[in-house]
Amino acid sequence: MNIIVLANIISLCGAIIMVLIGFVKDNKKVLAGQCVQFTLMGIANLILGAITGSISNVLSIIRNIYSINKPMSIVIKIALSTLQVGLSLYAGIDGWIGWLPIISNTIFTFTCDSKDQSFFKLSVIITGAMWIFYDFYYMNFTSASFDILGVITNAATLTMMQRARKTTPTLS
Repeated sequence: MNIIVLANIISLCGAIIMVLIGFVKDNKKVLAGQCVQFTLMGIANLILGAITGSISNVLSIIRNIYSINKPMSIVIKIALSTLQVGLSLYAGIDGWIGWLPIISNTIFTFTCDSKDQSFFKLSVIITGAMWIFYDFYYMNFTSASFDILGVITNAATLTMMQRARKTTPTLS
């Protein structure tokens, strides 16, 4: 039980950083802050035995460090996704639940630079939902709670964006 509490405290620290990052406007600073967040979340996952989640967090750090320096090409995206699948298979995937971080991270890697904000928000909702199930499975209740809040706020924002799009007159 102490391990679960420790992991959830570490996750809480990561989640607080995630919320604080929401106030940062500079994309490079956001990516750097996420590296700290992913480090804490990865440590919590490792403590809980959530290996594919931990691997996903490490590869998210690599993705962000790369993205700070230059945009990701399709080749880099494929390489990161392939590396994640390979490392996860090597480490051992715990049934279908172990595939959720892999699929989530792959979707996010391929959509994170989308110019279509509605599409991006939808990808955040889908990937966040995958993490909810994964985090609950591994008893990372702090992360699961923040995942739920993230899905709700992104869904609300997407709904507002769609409503605004419908009410905005278009020039023909």
